[in-house]
Amino acid sequence: AQFLRDRTIAFTFVFIDINNLRSINGLYGQREGDAYIGKIAALLVTNLRQAEHIYRMSGDEFLAIYRKTDEKAVVRDIQRVKDACEREKERCGYHPELAIGYAVSDTKYNNLRDVLRVADYMMYRNKTAMKREMAVGTIHEHGTRLNLYGLTDRVFDAMCLTSEEFYPFMTNMETDVTRLSPGMVEYFGLEAEFISDFISVWLTRIHPDDVQSFLDDVTAALQGKKQYHFCRYRALAKNGVYVCVTCRGGVYHGRDGEPDIFSGYLINHGAPELIDPVTGLQNSDAMTDRLNRLLRENESAIILRLEIQNINRIKMLYGLEVSVQVQHGVGDLLQELCRGKGEAFSPAAGSYVLVLNRGNAQAAEELYSLIRKNCSAGISAESLAIPVGLLGSAVSLPHEKLKDHEAIRSASMFALEEARVLQGDRLHFFSPGAVSIPGTANMDIVTKVHRDAFSAMEHFLLRYQPILDLESGKVVGAEALLRWNSPEFGEISPSRFISFLENDPAYTVLGYEIIRHAIRQAGRIRRTLPEFRISVNITAIQLLSEEFIPRVCQILQEEGFPADHLILELTERCKELDFPFLTQRVQQLHDAGIRVALDDMGTGFSTIDLLLHLPVDEVKLDSAFTNELQRNQRDALYARVLCEAAASWSVDVCFEGVETVETEEYLRAYGSLLVQGFLYSRPLLPEEFEARYCPPGKESAG
Repeated sequence: AQFLRDRTIAFTFVFIDINNLRSINGLYGQREGDAYIGKIAALLVTNLRQAEHIYRMSGDEFLAIYRKTDEKAVVRDIQRVKDACEREKERCGYHPELAIGYAVSDTKYNNLRDVLRVADYMMYRNKTAMKREMAVGTIHEHGTRLNLYGLTDRVFDAMCLTSEEFYPFMTNMETDVTRLSPGMVEYFGLEAEFISDFISVWLTRIHPDDVQSFLDDVTAALQGKKQYHFCRYRALAKNGVYVCVTCRGGVYHGRDGEPDIFSGYLINHGAPELIDPVTGLQNSDAMTDRLNRLLRENESAIILRLEIQNINRIKMLYGLEVSVQVQHGVGDLLQELCRGKGEAFSPAAGSYVLVLNRGNAQAAEELYSLIRKNCSAGISAESLAIPVGLLGSAVSLPHEKLKDHEAIRSASMFALEEARVLQGDRLHFFSPGAVSIPGTANMDIVTKVHRDAFSAMEHFLLRYQPILDLESGKVVGAEALLRWNSPEFGEISPSRFISFLENDPAYTVLGYEIIRHAIRQAGRIRRTLPEFRISVNITAIQLLSEEFIPRVCQILQEEGFPADHLILELTERCKELDFPFLTQRVQQLHDAGIRVALDDMGTGFSTIDLLLHLPVDEVKLDSAFTNELQRNQRDALYARVLCEAAASWSVDVCFEGVETVETEEYLRAYGSLLVQGFLYSRPLLPEEFEARYCPPGKESAG
């Protein structure tokens, strides 16, 4: 924000990458690797003296941020880091290898993201140069190449010695004989290093729930349907305990009569931990096993998924340690209340799953109510009783559409999203065909809509509902309304998917396409109606993106469309954003010449306070509010005050959902208005809109 307001403020970003973390882990072990990261962090804090902030971005990457710092001072800090690395080499026995790159902001950059990219690129160049220098040194000292011809057996033996948990394998596809590493033979109690028809033998060691996924993946690789075999599953060790493994492999085609080879490696991750360390409850692995048993034995059960709604707020107000205590306290409460009724699991932070044995819906709802009551009263943490808000969903088993644990997980999370939209305090049960409740959707539809949104976007379309000037009756614009149409489901209204899609990253790219198609269609209409404006809904996730406004401006320029004829409507969740941030974004849109409308006034989060302080160009009254005007005196008074205030501020007012002549006549008393609704037209396809409002021969001379 500072950079946008004042481009003269210099920000310097320094990226630091640890080059040799993997080799340290391999040579000295994971514990030394973790200590190595700590040493590097301390080294950076000590020597990057003028940095305002230093962050660890990932396992081996750090970012330092300087503000209003001379570039020479930054370079001196970087040199201090390099000198410290040389000194550290003498103390710890190995040389800390850091690739470092930096960039300084100035007016040539559009935003700080571009500065970050340059810094990252400079760091990458430094990393590449360091690797090249190491390679040259290696060639000089040890010869130009390693000749492996004729050394296959010895190379395999050497690979087997690299790690106790790393097991290479190699299969001669002509003879179907597989060579295994001695470590794998020993750990899993196999007969010998050379085994014929190994896949059949290995299948007896794979967990029954994982057999099919393993077979599907390895068969696809052997048949050439995918390039590599990659699968995670559980395998039975000789001590009778299942361990988690990762298997990678691929087919390597022989030359000059040599046989094809299927080769790869298995990584042994060890026996899975079944207890979540934060809550003390069984974790997601244990939960998966329990759900699979339910499905195999076709047991009746109710699966409750619970989520702490305010865990981030607790973390912000009281700190990480208290938030961990709260999560553990909720786990203790669930374990106590579930005793004799079922089992409690914690698959993720702030999330819980209860498997209730042979329960019924009423019993599940009563238990959920009791849990909520106890959580609302407060969970003890550091002598505090912190109120905890819970959201809950439920899935009843057996269910004809839920045939595996992933389907159950998806169903419970889907129902939880519905509960979030409905914002009620009752337990929300999964119903795959529920479409009658506002804001709910069919899970199959939402899944297919989501996949289409981040892939081909081939089933999305826009309909256009005209907006009229009430006094003249002329069409002055239209609202672009999103639909989804497929051969399987037909045309689907956004009420059945938009609440789930609009907060998803997939909507970002889709949103740009909506804007592009809408203004392209509006451009055609403006040939006949030159004052025509197009309105497009935008979401919170779009406003939160730094790229959004520049990208919209780019689309306007590419399409040759005037910015002041585009109206972006702020939907409900936009209004929940931080108010100063929202005000800033609206002002930036105005600076670009784009008009802004406040949608759905009179419902939900909308308040007069937003209209008083947010610099919008238009206010849209929700259709549900419009339909109540003649029956509700308070709504009528609210509308009258709003219209008078808007008129004094030169803000347009549009009433949505006008369906009858009586409503239209009633609205005339409110002054100069815009209106839209079924009285004038249902939402039209582009060709229908042009045929009705832009007939041939009426093209404007302008």
